[in-house]
Amino acid sequence: MVKTPFCVFDLKTGVPCTKCQALIESGKYSMLDFEVSKTLYEIEKGFPFLKDAEYVRSLEVSGILVIILRGIEEVYRSYIRHLEARIARALVYRRFKNIKVVLEKHDLRAMAEQLLSPARLISFTVVWFPDGSSEYVFRIRRSDFKRLPYPVNVLEKIIGSILQKPVKISSI
Repeated sequence: MVKTPFCVFDLKTGVPCTKCQALIESGKYSMLDFEVSKTLYEIEKGFPFLKDAEYVRSLEVSGILVIILRGIEEVYRSYIRHLEARIARALVYRRFKNIKVVLEKHDLRAMAEQLLSPARLISFTVVWFPDGSSEYVFRIRRSDFKRLPYPVNVLEKIIGSILQKPVKISSI
């Protein structure tokens, strides 16, 4: 069973209890997180690898839904596309342009590569500014820019909200 921060009974009924409602009202999770958790709970019978997965959070940027999961082995990476399609069918009323499932990794480069794929990430650096702030810079070949799955500014927003730091995507 997918591990989510919400009660199983709430996911079955679609109505959050007081404890789960408190999680939503505190800002730790949103109603979007609840809806995505409910959808994952409903479709997990068709995807046995989801029983070991843990739901982390969801982001919506420019009509693109990014779902971050933890605990899925790389062996099941090919099934992620099928999972994305099934989630898109289940959440058709929300009218997301695209749905992307990202496997949470401790390596920031690996997470960024999942979002930038099929374009190849050449380098990943942290730029420190004199005022003490920093920015992540991801470099991609100029020829790979047309292979990016989403516009550059949208990818910068998505990766920036995952990493919670400013992000810039540039070409070599």
